[in-house]
Amino acid sequence: GPATVGVVPGDEEGLSTGWWFIIMLFGGVGLYIALGCAYNIQTRSVTGIDACPHLSFWREVPGLIRDGCSVSYTVGMRLVRMLCPCNRMFYQQVS
Repeated sequence: GPATVGVVPGDEEGLSTGWWFIIMLFGGVGLYIALGCAYNIQTRSVTGIDACPHLSFWREVPGLIRDGCSVSYTVGMRLVRMLCPCNRMFYQQVS
């Protein structure tokens, strides 16, 4: 009908689904941290960084990310070598 004339698909006003997801994700993480800290302060009488929920897990996250990247790189390089056995990705000396 006449209401759709000149409207480009994907050109709607407002936030897209992706932005709503990002907002909800960060909002949820913020609530998790705030409520978890409040709960730990009230029930366990802890203060400072010790009040953060699941602190031992969060301290392990950088190492887990490093390990994941290392494994992904190793597996990826094996796949490249398997799919490209002639080493086309490396320069060869011309005689």
